[in-house]
Amino acid sequence: MIKWQGRAPMIAGFVLILVTNAVALGGVIWNRHGDPESVLSVSQRELQMPYRWASHENSGVALTLRWRVAAKANGNAAPSGSYGYAPPDWLDEAKMRSLGFTLRAYADDTQQTEKALSRDVLLVLEMAGDAYGRALEQARRYVAAEEAKLDASPGSEENKRRRESLRRTLREEEHENSRLFVVDAGLDAAELRARYPDSSRYAIVKGQVRPWASGSAASASAASAARGVVSGISATEINVPYRFRPLFAGRWSNDADYLQYKNAVQEDAAKFEARVAFGQRYEPWITDVNFSSATATGKTTAPPP
Repeated sequence: MIKWQGRAPMIAGFVLILVTNAVALGGVIWNRHGDPESVLSVSQRELQMPYRWASHENSGVALTLRWRVAAKANGNAAPSGSYGYAPPDWLDEAKMRSLGFTLRAYADDTQQTEKALSRDVLLVLEMAGDAYGRALEQARRYVAAEEAKLDASPGSEENKRRRESLRRTLREEEHENSRLFVVDAGLDAAELRARYPDSSRYAIVKGQVRPWASGSAASASAASAARGVVSGISATEINVPYRFRPLFAGRWSNDADYLQYKNAVQEDAAKFEARVAFGQRYEPWITDVNFSSATATGKTTAPPP
């Protein structure tokens, strides 16, 4: 009896681990059951590689889904596409009410308030569609307008630096920034899919929305609370299947250190295309990965240690 009582906690813990893993595995199996709800073709622009993941690591590796929202374009203003937290035009008072918000004014937007006011919803992701087209056009208008101002004194060193910064902004929008935008939200998946029938361009995912406040008690009025922001997407970390991990061996993420290496050595060292499927639970997984031809044939130089 004494031996059994001493082993009981260990056995209970073992059973708990088995049950937890079984539930998680069951969720994965159900999510991938049948045909995917949607399949998007993305690249390194939408899937960020982990920081300094090395080939000798045997642990799992996950890529981060990079999504954006687009605030209202304003003439020749700076590009407004944001990686989260900008209030988009479509998340207006009518949309917020349809998502179940009462839109009462509140004092500030502290983290505690944000958490309390966030609601789980379904979000629509658009890949390389109208939202990205508008962001790209906004960037081009902005850069053209700013460069026109600099033409008055083309020889200024400060203007040269400013011009290079503008061109870098446009280059990033054209070739590096994510083209995956959150464009709508709802509570009914069938209704959203009927509104966005192209499952190769639009994916439905689980996420969170909350009322927006400007951050000061004076301006946190009912008018500001009538708008909303996308506060998160539930599944942004996507595990790389074991068979694809060797393709990512020795590659760095798209951070400043990696960009310096990429620009100095070979621009396509991290370019790849991937197919991401979204299943019955609207959770993503990778079905295929292809690096650029130069990379695939081993013609790239290994990044510095």
